[in-house]
Amino acid sequence: MDGAPLDEDHRNVASIAATGFGLTALCIAAERDWITATQARERVRNTLRFFGNQAFQEHGWFYHWLDTKSGERRWASEVSSIDTALLLGGVLTARQYFRTDAEIVRLATRIYDRLDFHWLLNGDPLLLSHGWKPETGFLKSRWTPTAKT
Repeated sequence: MDGAPLDEDHRNVASIAATGFGLTALCIAAERDWITATQARERVRNTLRFFGNQAFQEHGWFYHWLDTKSGERRWASEVSSIDTALLLGGVLTARQYFRTDAEIVRLATRIYDRLDFHWLLNGDPLLLSHGWKPETGFLKSRWTPTAKT
């Protein structure tokens, strides 16, 4: 970034995966006293409120890129299984770290519980699709185990 203003297509765009890492980072920062627990808790609450109540999702799975203000899909991105998983890593870490905060626990649980794993299997008994797009349906790639030798 050179400091120039972003054009309209690049403003207010966020990666849900990076958001998941950010949620975990807030817990670490609070634990190490880099920020106060109150500051971390409020940021976590705001993020979970956004994903629990506003961010667009499909069967509980989130779009890879979202508008940070509206929660709408950006850049014709896919509903992403891996990016949602990385987001959930942060959501569940925050739920555990702030386990005495009823709102955080409620929101994090709501976000996790609405995931429809069966939908993202798309007929396969074991392997999740990499994602889905409203224009074309499920992506052909699936998460397959790799053999270790």
